[in-house]
Amino acid sequence: MPLGCPLQHLISVKSFDFKRTARVSLQTALRLSGAQAGFLATVDKTRELEVVVSTGIDEEGILEEPRLVPLYEAVSDGGAAQSHVGIAAGSLQLSGACSIAVVPLLLRLRPVGASKESLNRERRRFAEPKVYKPLGVLFVARSGNEPFSPEELQALERFAEWAGEVMTNSQLYRSQTHDPLTDLYRRHELDQHLTVETTFAKHTNSPVALVMVDIDNLGAVN
Repeated sequence: MPLGCPLQHLISVKSFDFKRTARVSLQTALRLSGAQAGFLATVDKTRELEVVVSTGIDEEGILEEPRLVPLYEAVSDGGAAQSHVGIAAGSLQLSGACSIAVVPLLLRLRPVGASKESLNRERRRFAEPKVYKPLGVLFVARSGNEPFSPEELQALERFAEWAGEVMTNSQLYRSQTHDPLTDLYRRHELDQHLTVETTFAKHTNSPVALVMVDIDNLGAVN
């Protein structure tokens, strides 16, 4: 499946953060489906949807559209992708009626603790069960009344599974490299960046600076 974007936008260390990963994933989904508007939303701790990134969407109103709420609820619980035509929601910045697709954003869970050989033996004996964790929804909309075909929905479902895994990995990467309280790099990650920056500065004969701040009585703030 053509992704329509350079892979380094998703996997390079420099740009491998949750927000940017979500933005590139949405742009790719729009290209894949020929849509002009859409959003990615994840479920929060209360199981409510929260828009992460969007294009051509009124973020405040799109999740409250009466005709769309039942679709969100069904899909965000891990249901199959939904497609409708003739939608004219005021939260969509598209003229006239449009076709929409709501696709589950899922993370496929794989068994842990088993060797690769034992897993291969089990796959030969039984069909491998697929277990998914619902993460949210992918929503795309395009002008006109042409419905999304079954093949298009299937392609979007496969893409959403891939996007869910990449977005989860970006969250894990950030949690391992950033301090949750200050949002600054952890020591190991900071050392790596210092090595890269100083090496680059020497190679290009350009200046580099490091600012260190000592805060007295930090306990009063922390």
